[in-house]
Amino acid sequence: MGTQAGPYDKPNLIRILSVLDVLRPGAASSTPARLSQNKQVTGGPGRYNLRARGDSPMRLPVLLAAALFTAAIPAWAQEIRRAGSPQSPISSSVAVPPGSLLVYVSGTVPDPVDPGAQQGTVQRYGDTETQTRSILRKIRTELEPHGLSLGDVVMMRVFLVAPPGLARMDFAGMMNAYREFFGTEAQPNRPARSTMEVTRLVDPGWLVEIEVTAAAPAALRQSAQ
Repeated sequence: MGTQAGPYDKPNLIRILSVLDVLRPGAASSTPARLSQNKQVTGGPGRYNLRARGDSPMRLPVLLAAALFTAAIPAWAQEIRRAGSPQSPISSSVAVPPGSLLVYVSGTVPDPVDPGAQQGTVQRYGDTETQTRSILRKIRTELEPHGLSLGDVVMMRVFLVAPPGLARMDFAGMMNAYREFFGTEAQPNRPARSTMEVTRLVDPGWLVEIEVTAAAPAALRQSAQ
């Protein structure tokens, strides 16, 4: 494993000393990390502006506390962490750091594959595998305006209906399509997931409905800006 940045490594110490330098009355402007007028202190979920050395005396201790707090957060704590067996198609748990962007996608259902087929029939939407593939593509499209992808999905809930003539849901068919989008070489991330069989969905032709939660850490969003 690589060495993780500690709270008092050089970049974090520079951030702390920069704020301390502002607090020191009459300090000369010789510190490389000095904050001059309109300089910004950044480095965490928040951003703090110091307009000048005469800023509110009550505000400066708050800035110091914020700098110390964000500096003490190790890099691993600012990332999404996924746990579970590498052989499993899903994560057993996913930890999302505070300040992350969260996007909740409503239950998504398939598009027709045969619009000419009778409404309310499975023939109109396809089998479980086909419906799952259609839904995951729609979810991918739904996430794009938020700057997210299927690799950012942290939680998924899958609702399956038994196909006509079968006693149980087609779990294998759902998995065939699911594996095309998650845990691949191109997209290795896997969400935590629940899969359940239900008696029916709103349209009798729907065999699958999926809802997801996606997340992006604040640090990643700030670096992309």
